[in-house]
Amino acid sequence: MTEQRVEIKDIAIRLLTPNDTLDVRVFDTHKKMYSELRKTLLSEANFVYNRCLGGIEGLKVDDIYLNGSSASYFYYDGSDLDMRINVSNIGCPYITNNREEFEAFMSAMKNGAFPDTSFKAGNRLVDIKFSSHNFEIVGLYSILQDKWVVEPRKDIVEGLDVDDIMEEYTRRFYAIKDYMREMVESDKMNTIEGAEEVEQYYKNCILRSSSSIREYILFKLLNYRGIHKQLRELFNDSLKAALTLK
Repeated sequence: MTEQRVEIKDIAIRLLTPNDTLDVRVFDTHKKMYSELRKTLLSEANFVYNRCLGGIEGLKVDDIYLNGSSASYFYYDGSDLDMRINVSNIGCPYITNNREEFEAFMSAMKNGAFPDTSFKAGNRLVDIKFSSHNFEIVGLYSILQDKWVVEPRKDIVEGLDVDDIMEEYTRRFYAIKDYMREMVESDKMNTIEGAEEVEQYYKNCILRSSSSIREYILFKLLNYRGIHKQLRELFNDSLKAALTLK
């Protein structure tokens, strides 16, 4: 077994092994977020929203969530604080109601406003994203309402086998690598249709991550290897080539 595969397996084992308590840096013994941290996160969320989407008529913040490993029993010392600002379009005349297009717009606005900015709460990195729908596997805490929306559970990984996870991870990793190689070698790479195909392939990889805890773990492992980032880069390269005047 290669050193890299051993490292991935160590991560898989960690993701399958819940901690005894929630992250004590985030939650007290009653599973409530510390008030000072909550205020800090709300302040940062408010700043990001106003900088990116503030003043756009017809948009409404539905809730602000903590999700990901820090809202679960599967955190570790290096876990980021993953924050999601849920926004709905309640009448903006120039933004589509199509969910994918709306979320792509919000993501583009955030990337334009904060291309290289990392936020911190104390010494913890804070990753803030926009979304227009609810989804979560391991836990979801409403920072706005100061309560759990999806209660975290330790038993969610019961029945999962690390060797099965590793086999499927390996299969998907090389399947994605093969797909990218085939696209680069094909005539579709420099066309709009090719860019759209890569984009849809990437979206399918992302969307399946919220369907079950097994899919969530596989997604985390593939993300660690950077394969999804490579897919995004392939899409960007394909789109750039397709839009370049010959």
